[in-house]
Amino acid sequence: MPISPIIAEEGSSYARSVKFSIGGVVGILSAETEAYKWSGGNYIYNYGGPSYFLNWLSPSFNAMFLFSSENKFCFGFGGDFTISLFGLFFTKEETHLHHTHPVTGGTIAPYGIIGYNNFILHMGYDFGTGSIYLSPNYMINRHLMIGIQMSPFANNHQGLYSILLPPKERVSPPDPYWEDKFFQMGLSFQYIF
Repeated sequence: MPISPIIAEEGSSYARSVKFSIGGVVGILSAETEAYKWSGGNYIYNYGGPSYFLNWLSPSFNAMFLFSSENKFCFGFGGDFTISLFGLFFTKEETHLHHTHPVTGGTIAPYGIIGYNNFILHMGYDFGTGSIYLSPNYMINRHLMIGIQMSPFANNHQGLYSILLPPKERVSPPDPYWEDKFFQMGLSFQYIF
C-alpha cells in the first residue's frame, strides 16, 4: 500500500522527514468590538458592535517535522506563520478597502500533527490571537496541500495583537482604544518542498 505523499517514499517502513511550505490564506476575521475614548480624564465607552475583515492577501510559511510508518499513520510537530496584509473591512456603518494598518490579522502558531493517509490535522496555540489553533488539511499530491485554518475564541488581551493597541492608562492617554473578541478562519493553500 502506498504511503501518504507528505510522509515517505513508497516501500519505506519507517520515515522521519522535515517539510517546509509556502502559500497563502483567504479568510475572514469576525470581531465583536468595544471602543473607548478619552474624555474628562478617563476612558469612556464609545462604540460596540460587530466588525469583519475579509482578507485575501495573507502569505503563509510552515515548517513540519514528521514521523510516519508503513500503515499511513503519521505524527509530529510544526509551526505556522501567516500575516494578513490586505482586504476589506466591514462594520454596520461602513465598508472600505483597508490599508491603514499593515497587519489586520494572522497567525504565529506552534502545533502538533496527527494524520492518516492524505488527511492531516494540525492542533496548537496561536500566539498572535491568543487562542487555540486548528487546521485540518488534505494532501492533493506530494507538493500541494489545502486546508481550513482556524483560530477561534481569540481575545486581544491574550495575544500578541494586544501590543498594537493603545493601553488603557498611559502618561498622556488621548488616544482611543478598543477591545476585541474574535474568530479567525480561512482557506489555506500550501506548496510543500
